[in-house]
Amino acid sequence: MTIRISGCRAAITLLTLLSCSSPDGDATQAPLPTPDAPAEDWPGPPVHAAFLADGSLRIVFTAPTGGHAFAVQSVGTDGGQAIVTCAHTPPAVDAVVTQVVTEHAVLVDGAKIPAGMSQVTIVCSTRNSDGETVTREVWKRAN
Repeated sequence: MTIRISGCRAAITLLTLLSCSSPDGDATQAPLPTPDAPAEDWPGPPVHAAFLADGSLRIVFTAPTGGHAFAVQSVGTDGGQAIVTCAHTPPAVDAVVTQVVTEHAVLVDGAKIPAGMSQVTIVCSTRNSDGETVTREVWKRAN
């Protein structure tokens, strides 16, 4: 059996295949950034962050279920580093929540992070399984 493809169809097929490949010829998409390593004793959900082109900081909390709340409480400085303080509020122990992984993104305006900081650190508080408030450094990057 012979399959014939017209010149126009062949060109479209070739362009489609080439548009899906990376510059080095690998047909996979560009790799996603690796997740930030969580603090070993951080009882809250994973926290990832990245600087955007405009200098703002996008912080993403990946909650294992619904019912979680996240907020940036403050942005300050300590020596040569900017410190972003966040709060995580988990759902009540007896709460009925959706069973779906949910990403919560918060944006810190780049103007709130002073220029010339040598690093940015995110500190977050949450409640652990005993109901105690725990505060940990959950993300750090050198500028």
